[in-house]
Amino acid sequence: MYLTNTATVKNEKLVGKELSPIRDNVVLATKLFIDRETEANSIDHLEQSIRKHLEASLEGLGTDYVDLYY
Repeated sequence: MYLTNTATVKNEKLVGKELSPIRDNVVLATKLFIDRETEANSIDHLEQSIRKHLEASLEGLGTDYVDLYY
């Protein structure tokens, strides 16, 4: 996983597990944090970082989509 915080990974897995039975009935949002010092040196690199973080969140949440990503 691309996430840097173990607590975040555990939280996403917990949320994903609990929402799994009702996933189609909830709006699921997650946020993006990018360390500008290390990850956003260029537009291309920023796009790659966003994708990696989103894919890691999707994996952690056990879903193939989120309704709001900010």
